[in-house]
Amino acid sequence: MTASWMRERLAKVSSLLCLLLLVGATMRSLKNPKSGRGPIQLEHMSLRSTKHRRRLKAVDEDLQKQQMSSFFGGIYPAVDQNMFPLYLRDLDKASTESDLVFFWHIPKAAGSTMKNLMNACFDLSRAEKVRPETSMEYGRRGVLNMDTSTPIGLQQSFREGIVDSGMVDVVISNYFLGGSALFNERHYGRVFTIMRHPIELAVSLFHYRKIASWERSFREDFENMTFTDYIESDGYIGNWMTRQLTGTMPWVELTEQHLERAKALMQKKVFVGIQDQMAESIRQMRSHFGWKENAPFCAHNLLNDKINSNEHPRIP
Repeated sequence: MTASWMRERLAKVSSLLCLLLLVGATMRSLKNPKSGRGPIQLEHMSLRSTKHRRRLKAVDEDLQKQQMSSFFGGIYPAVDQNMFPLYLRDLDKASTESDLVFFWHIPKAAGSTMKNLMNACFDLSRAEKVRPETSMEYGRRGVLNMDTSTPIGLQQSFREGIVDSGMVDVVISNYFLGGSALFNERHYGRVFTIMRHPIELAVSLFHYRKIASWERSFREDFENMTFTDYIESDGYIGNWMTRQLTGTMPWVELTEQHLERAKALMQKKVFVGIQDQMAESIRQMRSHFGWKENAPFCAHNLLNDKINSNEHPRIP
């Protein structure tokens, strides 16, 4: 690992996280406050009459629990004194043979590429639902037929103890907290993610959700939307990464403290690759995780394939 590349990567990660907060604030400023769209803000609720708030309290608490489960994955990790997931291995700590890899998958940031690479080139098994009903059986080579992409799937995976099963090398989930909760004192997680410029990511995700009818996030109503319409709608969640890392719901306003917590957590626990530097990112992961390529140039060749890519117009 070259010192100059590491300094450049750390600077880029910090810049990307700052951009996430800035982009979210900028996009919020574009929204029409009279549009009435989006979740009820807590500060708006405080302006309602006391009587009305009391009537809504039970309903709101129930709804918020459901929303929290949907947003964070429904299960929550044990935490340390810094409120960081306890069973994620620190980057500066030596790994053990019982450690597993946790790929925190940011949507539309090289997820399909990484899944394919880890399975095809490094013989790493993972959990993914590939049959109508989940089961603790392999659905295909190196793919355990369990779901770690939904709250229900994460809860089932936790009950089945997939990290103790010896059947997976990698856990993959969009849910940082829910995914972290699968690990335990017997099997720590060594986490990595792939980051992408937040505006490029938002545009890509918007166009993908228009067409991806096979995904849970598919939105048919996006078909005739512009990107500006999208960021004004309830389908857009600003600063998603910072919220996932800090356990902050979409209706709670983020502050610099949230950003600093997210940066501190990533610096301590998360190995970061950069989508526009994938070849170097994979080289560094091989060194960090000790992955052995099963065939010469396998990763190089797969990186040149556009897996699950979606060509779309770009913002001028």
